[in-house]
Amino acid sequence: MNLRLHDLSKSFDGRTVLQRVHLELQDVHALVLIGPSGGGKSTLLRLLAGLESPDSGTIEIDGSGLPFGNEAALRRHRLQTGFVFQAHNLFPHLTALENVALPLIHVHGVPRPEARRQALELLARFKLDSHAHQRPYELSGGQRQRVAIARSLAVKPRLLLFDEPTSALDPEMTAEVLDTIAALKPEGRDFVLVTHQMGFARRVADHLAFLGDGGIAAHGPGTSLLDSPPTPGIRKFLERVLHY
Repeated sequence: MNLRLHDLSKSFDGRTVLQRVHLELQDVHALVLIGPSGGGKSTLLRLLAGLESPDSGTIEIDGSGLPFGNEAALRRHRLQTGFVFQAHNLFPHLTALENVALPLIHVHGVPRPEARRQALELLARFKLDSHAHQRPYELSGGQRQRVAIARSLAVKPRLLLFDEPTSALDPEMTAEVLDTIAALKPEGRDFVLVTHQMGFARRVADHLAFLGDGGIAAHGPGTSLLDSPPTPGIRKFLERVLHY
Protein backbone atom coordinates (compact mmCIF):
# COMPACT_ATOMS: atom_id res chain seq x y z
CA MET A 1 0.00 0.00 0.00
CA ASN A 2 1.14 3.49 -0.89
CA LEU A 3 -0.63 6.09 1.21
CA ARG A 4 -0.57 9.88 0.99
CA LEU A 5 -2.46 12.22 3.30
CA HIS A 6 -2.11 15.88 2.37
CA ASP A 7 -3.34 18.80 4.48
CA LEU A 8 -6.14 16.64 5.90
CA SER A 9 -8.53 18.37 8.32
CA LYS A 10 -11.80 17.31 9.93
CA SER A 11 -14.02 18.92 12.58
CA PHE A 12 -17.24 17.87 14.27
CA ASP A 13 -19.59 20.49 15.76
CA GLY A 14 -16.82 23.04 15.87
CA ARG A 15 -14.31 20.68 17.51
CA THR A 16 -11.18 20.04 15.46
CA VAL A 17 -10.27 16.35 15.40
CA LEU A 18 -7.67 16.35 12.62
CA GLN A 19 -5.81 19.48 11.57
CA ARG A 20 -3.66 19.67 8.42
CA VAL A 21 -2.40 16.10 8.70
CA HIS A 22 0.41 15.02 6.37
CA LEU A 23 1.71 11.50 5.87
CA GLU A 24 3.41 9.73 2.97
CA LEU A 25 4.16 6.01 3.07
CA GLN A 26 5.46 3.62 0.43
CA ASP A 27 5.10 -0.18 0.32
CA VAL A 28 3.50 -0.57 3.74
CA HIS A 29 1.21 -3.55 4.30
CA ALA A 30 0.36 -3.02 7.98
CA LEU A 31 -0.06 0.52 9.35
CA VAL A 32 -0.91 0.70 13.05
CA LEU A 33 -2.38 3.84 14.62
CA ILE A 34 -1.89 4.46 18.34
CA GLY A 35 -2.55 7.37 20.65
CA PRO A 36 -4.93 8.64 23.32
CA SER A 37 -8.69 8.42 23.04
CA GLY A 38 -10.08 11.35 21.09
CA GLY A 39 -6.84 11.76 19.17
CA GLY A 40 -8.42 11.23 15.75
CA LYS A 41 -7.59 7.56 15.06
CA SER A 42 -11.15 6.40 14.39
CA THR A 43 -11.90 9.55 12.41
CA LEU A 44 -8.90 8.89 10.18
CA LEU A 45 -10.10 5.31 9.60
CA ARG A 46 -13.56 6.55 8.60
CA LEU A 47 -11.99 9.01 6.18
CA LEU A 48 -9.89 6.23 4.65
CA ALA A 49 -13.04 4.14 4.29
CA GLY A 50 -14.95 6.96 2.64
CA LEU A 51 -17.51 6.96 5.45
CA GLU A 52 -16.69 10.58 6.27
CA SER A 53 -15.48 13.42 4.06
CA PRO A 54 -12.70 15.79 5.15
CA ASP A 55 -13.24 19.49 5.59
CA SER A 56 -10.09 20.01 3.53
CA GLY A 57 -7.18 18.03 2.15
CA THR A 58 -6.80 14.87 0.11
CA ILE A 59 -6.20 11.14 0.55
CA GLU A 60 -4.44 8.98 -2.04
CA ILE A 61 -4.26 5.19 -1.83
CA ASP A 62 -1.98 3.48 -4.33
CA GLY A 63 -1.94 6.62 -6.45
CA SER A 64 -5.70 7.08 -6.62
CA GLY A 65 -7.33 9.98 -4.82
CA LEU A 66 -10.44 9.27 -2.80
CA PRO A 67 -13.29 10.88 -4.76
CA PHE A 68 -14.89 12.97 -2.02
CA GLY A 69 -17.79 14.88 -3.56
CA ASN A 70 -18.54 12.15 -6.11
CA GLU A 71 -20.97 9.85 -4.32
CA ALA A 72 -21.06 7.17 -7.05
CA ALA A 73 -17.25 6.92 -7.17
CA LEU A 74 -17.04 7.03 -3.37
CA ARG A 75 -19.51 4.13 -3.16
CA ARG A 76 -17.24 2.09 -5.45
CA HIS A 77 -14.35 2.81 -3.09
CA ARG A 78 -16.42 1.65 -0.10
CA LEU A 79 -17.18 -1.60 -1.90
CA GLN A 80 -13.43 -2.27 -2.15
CA THR A 81 -12.78 -1.55 1.53
CA GLY A 82 -13.38 -3.87 4.47
CA PHE A 83 -14.15 -2.25 7.83
CA VAL A 84 -14.20 -4.09 11.17
CA PHE A 85 -15.69 -1.91 13.89
CA GLN A 86 -15.20 -1.94 17.67
CA ALA A 87 -18.59 -3.63 17.91
CA HIS A 88 -19.00 -6.45 15.45
CA ASN A 89 -22.06 -4.83 13.77
CA LEU A 90 -23.49 -8.20 12.72
CA PHE A 91 -27.18 -8.48 11.91
CA PRO A 92 -28.65 -10.09 15.04
CA HIS A 93 -31.45 -11.94 13.22
CA LEU A 94 -29.10 -13.62 10.70
CA THR A 95 -26.81 -16.60 11.19
CA ALA A 96 -23.03 -16.30 10.93
CA LEU A 97 -23.25 -17.79 7.43
CA GLU A 98 -25.94 -15.34 6.35
CA ASN A 99 -24.00 -12.38 7.76
CA VAL A 100 -20.94 -13.27 5.69
CA ALA A 101 -22.91 -14.11 2.53
CA LEU A 102 -25.22 -11.07 2.66
CA PRO A 103 -22.88 -8.41 1.17
CA LEU A 104 -21.82 -10.82 -1.57
CA ILE A 105 -25.44 -11.38 -2.60
CA HIS A 106 -27.01 -7.96 -2.19
CA VAL A 107 -24.07 -5.62 -2.81
CA HIS A 108 -21.80 -7.53 -5.20
CA GLY A 109 -24.43 -9.55 -7.04
CA VAL A 110 -22.95 -12.98 -6.37
CA PRO A 111 -25.52 -15.78 -6.88
CA ARG A 112 -26.80 -17.09 -3.56
CA PRO A 113 -25.36 -20.65 -3.83
CA GLU A 114 -21.91 -19.31 -4.72
CA ALA A 115 -22.08 -16.68 -1.97
CA ARG A 116 -22.94 -19.32 0.61
CA ARG A 117 -20.09 -21.52 -0.63
CA GLN A 118 -17.59 -18.67 -0.32
CA ALA A 119 -18.96 -17.72 3.10
CA LEU A 120 -18.64 -21.29 4.39
CA GLU A 121 -15.09 -21.43 3.08
CA LEU A 122 -14.17 -18.30 5.00
CA LEU A 123 -15.86 -19.48 8.18
CA ALA A 124 -13.98 -22.76 7.95
CA ARG A 125 -10.73 -20.87 7.52
CA PHE A 126 -11.34 -19.13 10.84
CA LYS A 127 -12.54 -22.36 12.50
CA LEU A 128 -16.11 -21.12 12.62
CA ASP A 129 -17.75 -23.59 10.24
CA SER A 130 -19.35 -25.48 13.14
CA HIS A 131 -20.98 -22.19 14.18
CA ALA A 132 -22.20 -21.24 10.69
CA HIS A 133 -25.89 -21.62 11.57
CA GLN A 134 -25.75 -19.83 14.91
CA ARG A 135 -26.91 -16.27 15.41
CA PRO A 136 -24.65 -13.63 16.99
CA TYR A 137 -26.21 -13.97 20.47
CA GLU A 138 -25.18 -17.65 20.44
CA LEU A 139 -21.52 -16.81 19.78
CA SER A 140 -18.77 -15.55 22.07
CA GLY A 141 -17.41 -12.04 21.61
CA GLY A 142 -14.28 -13.36 19.94
CA GLN A 143 -16.31 -15.52 17.59
CA ARG A 144 -18.50 -12.57 16.64
CA GLN A 145 -15.48 -10.46 15.76
CA ARG A 146 -14.00 -13.30 13.71
CA VAL A 147 -17.29 -13.52 11.79
CA ALA A 148 -17.03 -9.76 11.21
CA ILE A 149 -13.49 -10.21 9.85
CA ALA A 150 -14.69 -13.04 7.59
CA ARG A 151 -17.49 -10.78 6.31
CA SER A 152 -14.97 -8.04 5.51
CA LEU A 153 -12.71 -10.47 3.66
CA ALA A 154 -15.58 -11.98 1.67
CA VAL A 155 -15.71 -9.02 -0.71
CA LYS A 156 -11.97 -9.33 -1.47
CA PRO A 157 -11.16 -5.76 -0.37
CA ARG A 158 -8.03 -3.98 -1.47
CA LEU A 159 -7.79 -2.44 2.02
CA LEU A 160 -8.88 -3.65 5.47
CA LEU A 161 -9.55 -1.23 8.33
CA PHE A 162 -9.76 -2.34 11.97
CA ASP A 163 -11.05 0.07 14.60
CA GLU A 164 -10.01 -1.31 18.00
CA PRO A 165 -11.61 -4.69 17.24
CA THR A 166 -10.72 -6.10 20.68
CA SER A 167 -11.79 -3.17 22.86
CA ALA A 168 -14.81 -4.99 24.34
CA LEU A 169 -13.22 -8.44 24.69
CA ASP A 170 -11.65 -10.29 27.59
CA PRO A 171 -7.96 -11.33 27.31
CA GLU A 172 -8.64 -14.79 25.89
CA MET A 173 -11.01 -13.51 23.23
CA THR A 174 -8.62 -10.64 22.49
CA ALA A 175 -5.83 -13.10 21.74
CA GLU A 176 -8.20 -15.09 19.52
CA VAL A 177 -9.06 -12.06 17.38
CA LEU A 178 -5.50 -10.70 17.25
CA ASP A 179 -4.20 -14.07 16.07
CA THR A 180 -6.79 -13.95 13.28
CA ILE A 181 -5.61 -10.50 12.20
CA ALA A 182 -1.92 -11.46 12.43
CA ALA A 183 -2.57 -14.41 10.11
CA LEU A 184 -3.57 -11.95 7.37
CA LYS A 185 -0.17 -10.27 7.21
CA PRO A 186 1.79 -13.13 5.56
CA GLU A 187 -0.84 -13.09 2.80
CA GLY A 188 0.25 -9.57 1.84
CA ARG A 189 -3.05 -8.02 2.90
CA ASP A 190 -2.99 -4.25 3.27
CA PHE A 191 -4.57 -3.08 6.50
CA VAL A 192 -4.74 -0.15 8.89
CA LEU A 193 -5.33 -1.02 12.53
CA VAL A 194 -6.24 1.13 15.54
CA THR A 195 -5.23 -0.58 18.77
CA HIS A 196 -4.10 -0.06 22.35
CA GLN A 197 -2.40 -3.49 22.34
CA MET A 198 1.23 -2.36 22.14
CA GLY A 199 2.64 -5.88 22.06
CA PHE A 200 0.48 -6.66 19.06
CA ALA A 201 1.41 -3.35 17.42
CA ARG A 202 5.06 -4.34 17.72
CA ARG A 203 4.32 -7.75 16.26
CA VAL A 204 2.42 -6.74 13.12
CA ALA A 205 3.23 -3.11 12.28
CA ASP A 206 5.35 -2.32 9.26
CA HIS A 207 4.81 1.29 10.20
CA LEU A 208 3.36 2.94 13.29
CA ALA A 209 1.83 6.42 13.63
CA PHE A 210 1.01 8.24 16.86
CA LEU A 211 -2.07 10.48 16.65
CA GLY A 212 -2.84 13.15 19.21
CA ASP A 213 -3.82 16.81 19.48
CA GLY A 214 -5.24 16.82 15.97
CA GLY A 215 -2.24 15.47 14.12
CA ILE A 216 0.41 12.82 13.67
CA ALA A 217 2.97 13.60 16.34
CA ALA A 218 5.41 10.96 15.10
CA HIS A 219 5.58 7.96 12.82
CA GLY A 220 8.12 5.36 11.84
CA PRO A 221 8.93 1.65 11.98
CA GLY A 222 6.96 0.14 14.83
CA THR A 223 9.85 -1.19 16.88
CA SER A 224 11.89 2.01 16.73
CA LEU A 225 9.00 4.26 17.76
CA LEU A 226 8.02 1.96 20.63
CA ASP A 227 11.58 1.42 21.84
CA SER A 228 12.68 5.05 21.51
CA PRO A 229 9.69 7.39 21.87
CA PRO A 230 10.65 10.64 20.12
CA THR A 231 8.70 13.05 22.36
CA PRO A 232 7.89 13.30 26.08
CA GLY A 233 4.17 13.07 25.28
CA ILE A 234 4.55 9.78 23.42
CA ARG A 235 6.86 8.45 26.13
CA LYS A 236 4.28 9.29 28.81
CA PHE A 237 1.48 7.66 26.81
CA LEU A 238 3.46 4.44 26.32
CA GLU A 239 4.46 4.32 29.98
CA ARG A 240 0.79 4.62 30.92
CA VAL A 241 -0.56 1.93 28.54
CA LEU A 242 2.34 -0.44 29.25
CA HIS A 243 2.24 0.03 33.02
CA TYR A 244 -0.13 -2.89 33.53
